[in-house]
Amino acid sequence: MTCGLAKDALDLLFYLYSNRCLSDRHSRSEKAIERDLSAKMDVQQVLQTLLNAGLIGRKKKQQYNYWADAGNVMNILREHSYPLSFGGRRLIEKKRLE
Repeated sequence: MTCGLAKDALDLLFYLYSNRCLSDRHSRSEKAIERDLSAKMDVQQVLQTLLNAGLIGRKKKQQYNYWADAGNVMNILREHSYPLSFGGRRLIEKKRLE
């Protein structure tokens, strides 16, 4: 893949994006991510890979909470043809009126 990320990493980024975890105020707990995705991938390894790449952020509360870096993640997901939307109503790739 052109960005160097595996399919599991892209799926985790899409999971964070689709759950609107795009800032530290809107983050997802590690426990919730593992509950939802542990059957599909090794969540801890993928989270560490994305942290090292600087594509997600992490803060410590009682446990770690994660969020995606919105701009970079949207560009990567768009490059790999993931369906992206604004507010659940419009697609990002919608043509502009001229």
